[in-house]
Amino acid sequence: MLRTFAAGAACGVLTACASQNQTREGPNPRDLRGLEASERQVSAGRQPAPVERPPVMVDGQPVSWDELRAALSEAAGAAAVEEIALSRIVEAEFARRGLQLTEADLQRERELVERSLAAEGAGSDSAAEMLSRIRRSRGLGPARFDSLLRRNAMLRRLVQAEVVITDEQVRTAHAVRHGPRCRARIIVAPSEREAAQARSRVEGAADRRAAFIEEAIARSTDPSASRGGLLEPISPADPAYPVSVRRALEALRPGELSPVVALEHGYALLLLDERTEGDGTPIDAVRPELERLLRTRQERVLMDRTASQMLETARITVFDPSLEWSWRTRMQE
Repeated sequence: MLRTFAAGAACGVLTACASQNQTREGPNPRDLRGLEASERQVSAGRQPAPVERPPVMVDGQPVSWDELRAALSEAAGAAAVEEIALSRIVEAEFARRGLQLTEADLQRERELVERSLAAEGAGSDSAAEMLSRIRRSRGLGPARFDSLLRRNAMLRRLVQAEVVITDEQVRTAHAVRHGPRCRARIIVAPSEREAAQARSRVEGAADRRAAFIEEAIARSTDPSASRGGLLEPISPADPAYPVSVRRALEALRPGELSPVVALEHGYALLLLDERTEGDGTPIDAVRPELERLLRTRQERVLMDRTASQMLETARITVFDPSLEWSWRTRMQE
């Protein structure tokens, strides 16, 4: 491009000297234009420089990468910087420990993703359909998804030695999956006083269950409010729920109302609808499956912790103004 511009600017000077500058090999290629110049380049074994295709066309007009860069950087630049930084840090630590990633590692990671989706269940959708839908919703195209699998596979290898499965954990997992369950309703209030007032109104009603449902819809701050406070069946052994809630449910009989229960953020009132017995599955029949689930869960927690620690100690400097805005905003969240 610069050579063509220079030849054009100096055209007046070169014209006068053209006859003197010619050699036995013919005229200087810089003085040629258009098709003739291209033909001479090809005959000399040189291809003309390809014209770069624009990334986007709008009504026949090109949109350049320069125009896209600021918008892309501000919209998702911080997430991209974090992903790339974490991938590089994990790769470096993996190499430092003398580890090598195999195709089996990557295949296992893909299977874990598909298995977790299948376990969640989504109507008649297959695991592949669920995976495809989630990838679309999260912008996980081929490049980002492959990078995610590779990064997770390396992180999983890095934390494997830290995973410890105890018999107590297996028994708890068995109780959660195969033991008794409680179907209950909940009302959550921001203060103990408001929760106590709700309890008084429900307790004084002729139909406690109907009154509880109305109270939950009208005043509960829990996401279950629109369902009249109805929760998914809860195992009293499930550590995912607060101990105070599980203990309150264990003490109730169907139709009974709990005392006001303190939560980490707020106060709750519970009504037990029904209690169901376990399915009778012996623990030894499902022990391998329970251990696999516990291992995967611990790996996930350790992987997240390790990734966070790596990013906290990494030196990441962002120079581009649009990327810097996105990164600074993310760090402030």
